[in-house]
Amino acid sequence: MNATMVLDQAWVNDVILVLSLLYLTIDIQYDWDAFVACHRPIHKWLVVSYTLIVTARVTRVVGGLKSTAGSGEFLLNLRQRHVVSRILTI
Repeated sequence: MNATMVLDQAWVNDVILVLSLLYLTIDIQYDWDAFVACHRPIHKWLVVSYTLIVTARVTRVVGGLKSTAGSGEFLLNLRQRHVVSRILTI
């Protein structure tokens, strides 16, 4: 398997993840009134959790694309040269 095929598969996985979480969020929105009887705001926690998952993945992808070639894993290296990568690691 070459690097292009691996990147294509990674993008497919990201699209599937985002579409799945989007579907779940829309499903919760349709049943929002059914959650009124809950003593704890589980529906709100689920939407926040889905949002955080997508935010973390977008941060990882954008940071990986903007980091320099020899800098290693951008989340572990706090001395990034590119401004976008520096902002994302904070």
